[in-house]
Amino acid sequence: MLVIRFEDRVGNGPYASPILNFRERHANRPLPVEEGLPLISNATRSGFSGSDYAEAWDRATRWFSPRDIAHMEELGFLVVEYEVPDNEVWASNTQCLFAIDNAVVVDSEHLDS
Repeated sequence: MLVIRFEDRVGNGPYASPILNFRERHANRPLPVEEGLPLISNATRSGFSGSDYAEAWDRATRWFSPRDIAHMEELGFLVVEYEVPDNEVWASNTQCLFAIDNAVVVDSEHLDS
């Protein structure tokens, strides 16, 4: 399954990155567990899944505002595209968790690309 994720240069997502932390700004957003997904662990990462890139991107841009994406772009965040075995992706209508150990990076590009 295709999963996209916003990451800083060392692989942290926007909620964990020391250069950008959206926890306060997005305090009203449901945690994955609140949407019926497993607990986040060291073996999982969060992202946005879809049958193709357009569907995953649509979910990502419904979660993050244009302002959020512009801020990530300014800080050099990347959009990383993963291919993940279907049985290692747990998805809700908005977000997903996936097992990072068996995820393969398919593409990675700067947000301004």
